[in-house]
Order: sequence, then C-alpha cells, then structure tokens
Amino acid sequence: MRRITIWAFVTSVAVACTASAGIQVSNAVIAEPAGANTALYFEIENTRNEPDRLIGARTEVATAEVHRSFSEGGQMHMEHVASVEVGGGEVVVFEPGGLHVMLFDVDRLQPDQVVVVLLEFEIAGDVEVEAAVKPYAAIVP
Repeated sequence: MRRITIWAFVTSVAVACTASAGIQVSNAVIAEPAGANTALYFEIENTRNEPDRLIGARTEVATAEVHRSFSEGGQMHMEHVASVEVGGGEVVVFEPGGLHVMLFDVDRLQPDQVVVVLLEFEIAGDVEVEAAVKPYAAIVP
C-alpha cells in the first residue's frame, strides 16, 4: 500500500526509524526539490549476521532509483546502481555526494511534509520508511 502522510514537526530534522527482518532504516530525509528531481538520504543498518541487498525503491510521489554520485576528472557524476550490499552488522549511509535514492518527476512537496517510501531488499523484503522534506542546507553538515 502506498500513502503520503503530512506531519508538522517541532524539531528541525525528522528521524524516522523502521525495522524489518534485521534491517533498520533511520534518519530518512528528502531534500526540498528546486525542480522536478530531488534525492532521499538515510542510513541502513543490518542487524543480522548475513548480508542483504537494497535492490530498489518506490513511492507514489515520484519515480525512484538507487544512485551513487562520484567525482571523475574534477566533475561530479551520477549513475544508477542495481543494488547496494549491506553486510551483516554493517551500516551503509546514503548521503549527499554518495549513495542516494534519486526521485524523478516529483509531485509537489512541501517543507516538513512526510513521504512514505518503500525500500526493497533482497531478503528483508519491503521496508516502509517515512522521510521528511527538508531544505538541502539542513541536510548537508
């Protein structure tokens, strides 16, 4: 089931934490879009001993793809990645300049709106994540 939830937050950054079959997702936040595209950032912790893979993402507010940014020849580039391994006992951080979920053709998003995103894992299955929309400046340390 897909849904969008809108909440008002008192704190400056919302922290949603979801767990499923040993996978915990926390600190989910979406950069407030300046145009038709934006990105989702979060942390994945695998509390099991066996690895799992993030193989996709979906939401009703946009087309979602797992991407990574990298620097080559002094320029930033971005590419789609088919999967991201999260080893047993490891934490993988999705952050600006690195791994992220790219959101294309975003519906209108408002500051502090909470968007539900399903992260698809090979073993754990779908993990529902609630991500607050925040200005990019509030995301980048």
